Amino acid sequence: MLGKILINTLRVFTNESGEYGNPLGVIVDDGQNIDAITRQRIAAKLNFSETVFINNKYTGEISIYNPQTDVDF
Repeated sequence: MLGKILINTLRVFTNESGEYGNPLGVIVDDGQNIDAITRQRIAAKLNFSETVFINNKYTGEISIYNPQTDVDF
């Protein structure tokens, strides 16, 4: 059981006025407690173009998933 997962939703690629853009899910998983299968399920449920998991906030290591698969980065 993972408990509650905080999902931050950002709007990226907006114009200079902050219009348009795409939603992006960002989840801080600094201890990498969320396994790959669960990450994929979260990304599919959110159905954003991408969902980013921050694996290490100090080194900037991240993983990116789209609704179908993980994305090489």
